[in-house]
Amino acid sequence: MYLHIPTQSYPLSLADIQAALPHISLPANPCNRDLAPLGYCKVKPSPLPAAGPYQRASEAAPIQVGNDWLQQWTVIDELPPLDQLKRAAKALVDTRRAVEEIRNFLFPFPDGQLGTIEIDEPRHRENLSAQVQVAQALLAIGGTQQLPWRDGENVTHHLTPRQMIDVGLAWASRKTGTYENAWRLKGLIDAATTKETLHDLDLNSGWPD
Repeated sequence: MYLHIPTQSYPLSLADIQAALPHISLPANPCNRDLAPLGYCKVKPSPLPAAGPYQRASEAAPIQVGNDWLQQWTVIDELPPLDQLKRAAKALVDTRRAVEEIRNFLFPFPDGQLGTIEIDEPRHRENLSAQVQVAQALLAIGGTQQLPWRDGENVTHHLTPRQMIDVGLAWASRKTGTYENAWRLKGLIDAATTKETLHDLDLNSGWPD
């Protein structure tokens, strides 16, 4: 692109210059030596700057460096509409909920040891559900036999039916807390009336430990 130095008109194409100077014949690819007597110059290109999310690079007025004129850029913040930002925020909450819902957690076993309850894989969740069902069936008939449960550290704990059910209840409580926090955060997102208010929300707060 080209610049008209006296007026700082920019950006100009070669066609623009030729239209402004109809009686002057220019080379197909004029250099600054051809253009300088006419008040024009070629602007040297500069790399496009990196722009983050919700930003865009916009061309600014060129600057003179020595005998050259260099292309300039500025990065402009360009936030989408509030409703679009809210949808994006809710999607982040849903993603976090899905992660938390199957995150392993620590449980204080009756033998005094702290062990990890693994629920991050389908087979772990199926095993826990099955053990809890067995415990419920035993409890219903007055059974007192202990059930072995191996934690994530490969330590086996021997639990009564009631204690095994307590493990299942801890899992259910975490799951309920995860959903409740997701609903809470989505309520705050819905209530935000400005982009600034939405930006200030802490979407990492309130999740189960």
